Amino acid sequence: VVITYRRYFDWLLSAKGQLDSTVFNKNPGRRWKDQGGWYPQSTPEWLLESATHQHDFVWKYTDQLLQVYTNAPKQTTTDPKFHITILNLHESEGDPVQKFLCHIVPHAREACRLSRQHQTSVTTNAAPLIRNPSKGHAPYHAISHALRQHFGPHKLIGDRKAVFQAVRRYIQNKQEENNRNNNNNNNNTPPILQMTNCPPDIMMLQPLLEKSIRMEQLLVPDFFDSLEGEKGLRRQFASSFAHKICDVDTTPFLNDSGLIISLTSLGLLLLES
Repeated sequence: VVITYRRYFDWLLSAKGQLDSTVFNKNPGRRWKDQGGWYPQSTPEWLLESATHQHDFVWKYTDQLLQVYTNAPKQTTTDPKFHITILNLHESEGDPVQKFLCHIVPHAREACRLSRQHQTSVTTNAAPLIRNPSKGHAPYHAISHALRQHFGPHKLIGDRKAVFQAVRRYIQNKQEENNRNNNNNNNNTPPILQMTNCPPDIMMLQPLLEKSIRMEQLLVPDFFDSLEGEKGLRRQFASSFAHKICDVDTTPFLNDSGLIISLTSLGLLLLES
């Protein structure tokens, strides 16, 4: 049995994106907040709650994983074929497939070599792109909600899901156009989505950092004691992770003529009172 290890705080951020997407795709996602509809909790607040108490699904990462892992010797005694191996996504270089072939699968030297060769080729030939500083649905939720507050329910008449999809499509198309121009002309146009409140107060998330450290120490103790372990976790938390939970700056989109024209042409926005 192979268990993939991903640091707790990083996994939580991904889990929140999946949960927000699942809930939003249900029927309540069509109602605005002022109509009693669901609105995603801010990421810093949600992460803080995750550090102080468990959400309903967190046991899948913590209790269940720890129980299976710590009970492995007993189960191995009764069934010699049962063995648990942890695939650590933070140890060594390469994507998860390469790590699996090179460090988990026995006698897979040729497959490992080919995976490393493929990874080198992809990295070497990849076109430099200016990527979005934020992932998931959160920026489009925030922009849609800001538009609703700015124009009011009598002008922004489209249901929430339709506006969200239109906003996302407009921004993604505009970002792709910027990427093409940057690649063709060696420009460095900044991303369409700009961040604010970045990074947030790290001390507010200190309990989450401490919980992530405890998890890593329990699950991969040897790696935790290595140079890539605790120090690497703290660096990732303070730099890349902190910047992933910034707020998107919604102000530029309130007067974006292209976005306003797009919403109007779709019948989602009425400019006449």
